[in-house]
Amino acid sequence: LLRQETDCITSPTSCWHPTLSEETKFGHALLLAPGEGECPVDVAQSALTRLWDDLRTRHKNVAIVGDVDLLTIEFLSGTSERVLAKFPCLMDEKQWDFFEGDKLRKELLERTQEYPFKEWLLTDELRCHPSSS
Repeated sequence: LLRQETDCITSPTSCWHPTLSEETKFGHALLLAPGEGECPVDVAQSALTRLWDDLRTRHKNVAIVGDVDLLTIEFLSGTSERVLAKFPCLMDEKQWDFFEGDKLRKELLERTQEYPFKEWLLTDELRCHPSSS
């Protein structure tokens, strides 16, 4: 990922299922030698799996929602715990620095004013540093 003057690099990820290692690699994963532990899956997948695993130890039902439009009053009022997964250096208190990020942030804040969210920082999956370009 590249954002303005910051390069965001993902950590090498092992595949949770062997067949995933057969998927087409792209980006910086193309530069790795075979067997270097890079799995060509979405960077958020392992973090969301860990989040879900953590939540399921406390709750009978867990839903991971990736669409703000699904966060209706009816849905939110039936929840006992709400967590917002955030990528550091892309999502802070003032802006979300990705396509339509600020629009989505504003919609989320408007819809969830009465329903507080805990934050889950996806720090192991994404590292950011000043761009060299």
